Amino acid sequence: MIKKLAFLLVLTVIFTAQARLLVMTHSHNRPDFIKIQYHTFKKFLKDDYEFIVFNDAPSDNMRQQIEQMCNKYGLRCIRIPQEIHTYAYLHRLPRERFNHPCVRCANVVQYSLNEYGLAHDDLVAIIDSDMFLVKEFSIRDYMNQKDLAGVHQTRDNNVEYIWNGLIFFDMRTLPNKPLINFNCGEVNNTPVDVGGQMHHYLKHTPEARVRFIQQDYVANHAHKSIAMLLNMGFSHAMAQFIRANPPVVELYADGAFVHYRSGTNWDRKSARYHLDKTVVFNQLIERLLTK
Repeated sequence: MIKKLAFLLVLTVIFTAQARLLVMTHSHNRPDFIKIQYHTFKKFLKDDYEFIVFNDAPSDNMRQQIEQMCNKYGLRCIRIPQEIHTYAYLHRLPRERFNHPCVRCANVVQYSLNEYGLAHDDLVAIIDSDMFLVKEFSIRDYMNQKDLAGVHQTRDNNVEYIWNGLIFFDMRTLPNKPLINFNCGEVNNTPVDVGGQMHHYLKHTPEARVRFIQQDYVANHAHKSIAMLLNMGFSHAMAQFIRANPPVVELYADGAFVHYRSGTNWDRKSARYHLDKTVVFNQLIERLLTK
């Protein structure tokens, strides 16, 4: 009887440890963003969660910097096997280079799902390395009995899919999980970016309860006064940030998340572009965390 109770206790501990929100991000070359995500999740995310960083650094030096940042904040840091970028880990078209930014991103998103996310017995969130929570938010409440929440993308030839930058799954109820595929490539002879192959999931799983996450842009509101922005529900810190109008910054889920965008510099902007943008962005984060 004692052994049976002990066994049940162990199962309860295991279940309790696993049954919480799993937040996963993928870090390539901006360890400073890990620090910001850690602090903003700690301040604003209202759910019980574990934050995991998948380390996809292309060099040993950057790998160590990411590991050091994770160690500083007690985060689980999982190394992406770099060999998955040397062959077709996911299906590749002849024109696709194994180390193209979209291909690398698709590989690491799918790897984290295959190895950890799909088997998790609760909610799973995937968030870009330069996506940040900026006000109180509960992913569990936001899901509201949905199986999947993500940003809707459309392309020509009736292509629609879920973008990889901000996704929530309920792995307990999500149907047809073997079809989850965040690869890029082509669908219906139409080029798609990361997440494009989710077109097939949406098409073949009509029973999935999907919520599309609302998208907006800072530039859409930069002309508005501070008072107008406050009346719209933005914090004073966010209102100041919006008025500064940094280039190409996106808002998601009614302004709960801010996407710095191109944080890995996949589109090869100048060093000055990112220096100036980072200064304005860090001012926002400092205001948010010290208020």
